[in-house]
Amino acid sequence: MSTEKEFRKYESALKKGLSDCEQRLRADGIEIRDQSNPQYHYKNETLDWCYSFQKELKINYESIYIKIVLKTNEIDVLNQMLNIQVNGGVYSQGGPNRVSLSRSSEENIESVLKIGLYNYLTNIFNENQAEIKESM
Repeated sequence: MSTEKEFRKYESALKKGLSDCEQRLRADGIEIRDQSNPQYHYKNETLDWCYSFQKELKINYESIYIKIVLKTNEIDVLNQMLNIQVNGGVYSQGGPNRVSLSRSSEENIESVLKIGLYNYLTNIFNENQAEIKESM
C-alpha cells in the first residue's frame, strides 16, 4: 500500500472517531481546532492530520487550561503512530503561569481508536487536571 493510501486510511478512521464524539467533547466545554494539512501544497511536503483540544476551568480568580494536540502524518502512519502533545497550567488574568506542564508521547493509532477518542481525550484531561490541581 502506498504511503498516501495508508495515510488516507488512518485519516478517515480518525475523522470518523472524532465525528462520533465531537458533540460530547463540545458539551464538556472542550474547544476543537482542525490544524490538518490534508492536501499536498508547496508549503508542506507531507500530509498530516492534526487536531487540538483545549479546555479551560475557572477556579476563584485563576484559570486552569489544558491543551492536547493529536497529530499523525504520512511517515508516522507507516508505524501506526499518533503523536500526543499536552500543555497546561494555571494562570491569572494578566499574570504569568503559576503552574505549567508540558509533555509529549506517542500512541498506537489502532489502540487509541479501540479505546475511543472521547474516552482517550477525557482520560488525558482528567489526569492532567488532577495533577495541576495538586500543584496549586
